[in-house]
Amino acid sequence: MKIHNDVLKAAGVEAVYDKIEEELTELLLALKHWRQGKASVNDLLEEVADVLNMMPYFDLLHDSEAIAEIQVYKYNRLQDRLDKGEL
Repeated sequence: MKIHNDVLKAAGVEAVYDKIEEELTELLLALKHWRQGKASVNDLLEEVADVLNMMPYFDLLHDSEAIAEIQVYKYNRLQDRLDKGEL
């Protein structure tokens, strides 16, 4: 998306990585708080949305084909574990 390129240009790579780290941390805390009954499902979903909005930066900053290949590998590994009853 154009906005991601614009943000990278305006803020810089390090700032984007900082924001990704921030959003991932906030998601982790929101999940913990939601499971403890200290946050609403909406609080959790807002943090999920923030993380999902940051994920396209990885395609811009890294090899998106390599990421896709690793995703397929991880999916297949999960399917294999499920088929073997290891979950």
